[in-house]
Amino acid sequence: MEKNHHVCCPTCGSSSAQRRHFISTDARKCPGQLVNQVECPTCDYLMVTCAVDGRVLEAYSSGLMASRLEHLPQSRCLTFQP
Repeated sequence: MEKNHHVCCPTCGSSSAQRRHFISTDARKCPGQLVNQVECPTCDYLMVTCAVDGRVLEAYSSGLMASRLEHLPQSRCLTFQP
């Protein structure tokens, strides 16, 4: 089962971004292999998360530099450091 929705991109705000909900055989770390994917062709943004626990499986955004992100292990989040 696959569902597609048009959404606003969280990075650039474009309305051409698409959210997909599907089952992926590649998502072995995700219970039930249920995956959410948000992809924006305007700014080249990609975020793939587990639909069950919210864990990030894959992420890419050409506008964010890894050196400006700080990993916070206690919250399992990334925060932007200006």
